Amino acid sequence: MPPGTGAALSGAAGVSPESGNLAAIDDSIIIVSREPVPPEVEQLRKDPEHRFGKYVLLRELGRGGVGVVYQAWDTYLSQYVALKRIKSAGTVDPGAHESRVMSLFKEGRNLIRLRHPGIVAIFDVGRVNREFYISMEYLEGETLARRVTAAREHGGLSPFFDRPRRILRLLRDTARAVQYAHTRPSPSSIAISSPPTSSSPGRSTPTCSISGSRET
Repeated sequence: MPPGTGAALSGAAGVSPESGNLAAIDDSIIIVSREPVPPEVEQLRKDPEHRFGKYVLLRELGRGGVGVVYQAWDTYLSQYVALKRIKSAGTVDPGAHESRVMSLFKEGRNLIRLRHPGIVAIFDVGRVNREFYISMEYLEGETLARRVTAAREHGGLSPFFDRPRRILRLLRDTARAVQYAHTRPSPSSIAISSPPTSSSPGRSTPTCSISGSRET
């Protein structure tokens, strides 16, 4: 853990060192559960380079002109999340940065109002220092775009011919989510989840889920 782990919390919202299942993990008094965490989280949360507010950055999932998406661990909720970080103002034109931040807020507001099994859940929108982020449900799997590319790399036209019944069911689920959200997602914003594992609970069954943006 970072410096300050296990430090006394006297005076912090009435929390004491004997508070049971809570502990401070740094000098800014971030409170987390003492429940066991995955080994990769335990290792990387000791590295300041992998810390971003209450999140532990595990690996990069993708990047684009607006920002970068990571698989991260939420130390408050004790779960994996997909964390989209908007590029800081110092790396882009100030006007463009403001537009991207407003787009991030709009994405968060739109998605958080939606309740549908085929649409990823939003957990948080916020800022660490001067960098804005949005925290979303993490799905273990791959995008529809990646699956189509992989099929073509192996000489096929698309993955639809390999398991047509399963693909048709996934497309049905995606169509229902698209109709509900009134959006037009690109293949890169459609995630096909894998079956859950002990380290990544995920969805109970493979499904397609869409995010609220067309690119990262």
